[in-house]
Amino acid sequence: MYDTKRIFICAIVVAFCLALVLSSSLRRQFWRTLTSLNPVTRLLLTTLFALSFLANWQGLYFWPAHANYFYIVGLGITCVCLVPIVTKHRVMSYQYFIVMSVFLFLSIAVGQGLRNYYQYPESIHSVLSFINPRFINQVQVWLLIPLMYLTLLAKRKQKHYRSLQFIAALNVAGIVATDARGIAIAGVTAVLIWAWLESNWRRQVMVLLIQSLIFGYILKLLLIAPIPAYILHGGELDWSSIRLGSPGRIKLWLEALALSSFWGLGGDAFVCLSERFGRPHNSALLVWVNWGFIPLVCYLALLFQCLITVWKTPHRLTRVTGLSLLAGFAYSLVSGVLDSPLSQLLAILSIAIFWASLKGLTSTHLSLKSKTLGQTTLLKHIVIIIIAIISSAFIVERVYQRILSYPDLVQSRDLKVQFWLGYNCQVDPISLQITPK
Repeated sequence: MYDTKRIFICAIVVAFCLALVLSSSLRRQFWRTLTSLNPVTRLLLTTLFALSFLANWQGLYFWPAHANYFYIVGLGITCVCLVPIVTKHRVMSYQYFIVMSVFLFLSIAVGQGLRNYYQYPESIHSVLSFINPRFINQVQVWLLIPLMYLTLLAKRKQKHYRSLQFIAALNVAGIVATDARGIAIAGVTAVLIWAWLESNWRRQVMVLLIQSLIFGYILKLLLIAPIPAYILHGGELDWSSIRLGSPGRIKLWLEALALSSFWGLGGDAFVCLSERFGRPHNSALLVWVNWGFIPLVCYLALLFQCLITVWKTPHRLTRVTGLSLLAGFAYSLVSGVLDSPLSQLLAILSIAIFWASLKGLTSTHLSLKSKTLGQTTLLKHIVIIIIAIISSAFIVERVYQRILSYPDLVQSRDLKVQFWLGYNCQVDPISLQITPK
């Protein structure tokens, strides 16, 4: 299931890269979006990707590092291409968020219902479509703030308010049922910041937050646990939620700090050098280990710039989309949010929606007669085409490796969850013993 979702994301990225190769108008639009970004943002992104490439070039695992790097570049290409799309279809994007929230809740509720009916023991696999409830939480974190925003808009328009209020409570029910403390802290903190900054909506935001917490907990009791199990089989009420262990964050982070260096070890360094884990469950530490200290500073500076924009902007939509982005990246500091496939898709979509909400970018895409930004030289076209082709080639090769050249795995300890579920570092004999077919 994990690898299937990864293949789905790879297909989307390759499709956007190929569209960029084949369409000159899309390349011009791509360049307009990049040049419309804040100069500081462009400088930070350029420095981040340039020094990351340098770290990969002199890294410990040359080809895996570049495969990982150009996959991320492909995600970036997809993100930039999505900006004009979500500018025109933002409402549709949020409607998809509503549908996703319902299905994520059903993944938990139906999985727990089947477990209760057949009286299977509690496990992290007691959910549908995901191998671990944390992967559900990593998708949910991008949906919380936008859904609350839609709910408040619906209340003002007196249209579908109760339905959206119910869906907001479903998100809380899923978070409580999976005992997801990281997303709970990140989400509630983002909502409190929103209420503090949004004086006109402060009361409505706080009321909706309290209602969602109360009704979400009630829905968890009634629809997930413990009431359904009590109705089916009787006995004592089991008030526990899904967690069943933790990877030990402190030990994991100390291991990542021990591997960190100024210039970085190159992509895939952590998954290959770590004895047990595929990722440090901290996006900042992963950047530091793989790409070095300066890319880490650029990464944190980009997040700080987003926070400043949220703080200073007079536009409510920019504030809401920025807070949603910050909630997701805050959760990535204690979880593998930026590594999991569906979460990566929601991350680049959230970034695109945030960029589309910025005044400069919006005005650029609404003004199609802008000749200055529309001028794209032949060299720029060639560079964009080359980068898109290289990204597609690395992604296709990695998928080909997974589908057609996948070796037999003999589990000696634990399969590492990173790009794929296991078989992430072919040169690492510690966690996997690889037997060729």
